[in-house]
Amino acid sequence: MENLKEKYFELVKPVLKDLEQFALHITRNRDFSRDLVNETIIEGLSSFSNLNSNGSFKSYMFTIAKRKYCDILKQNRRVTVAEPQQFDELYCKQIGPDELADLNLLYDAMGKISTEQKEAFILSEIMGFKDKEIAKIQGISLPNVKIRIFRARKNLRKLLSIE
Repeated sequence: MENLKEKYFELVKPVLKDLEQFALHITRNRDFSRDLVNETIIEGLSSFSNLNSNGSFKSYMFTIAKRKYCDILKQNRRVTVAEPQQFDELYCKQIGPDELADLNLLYDAMGKISTEQKEAFILSEIMGFKDKEIAKIQGISLPNVKIRIFRARKNLRKLLSIE
């Protein structure tokens, strides 16, 4: 059992930063994202022995985080979104006032599209995941990933009035 824990935490280390960023992007709340990552790590450990391949560990962790986030939303827990000064955490750099206003508009618009589209957009456009990785994380086919990203872009352009 102890060896299994050690192996699990060795696999968690390289994906932790990406997992934290993903949680912060989808929740837009520092405290909520930390809770989400902690719950993901705990649940991941409890079902780690069922994982068939270590090669799919990253998608395994992101899938758990996505499911946990959806469960919390289904329970109708109120979540407050990030204050503008917290966007620095999302992007690890100083953000100017113009960029900050644009980010606020983008995140407000992302709040109006479906959760599935929002996740696919964040994973692809903001975090730089490949479509195959997104398909594993979201548990859908590759063509469906491309459709979600396409529709997210289309809906965001419409919401932001960008032609």
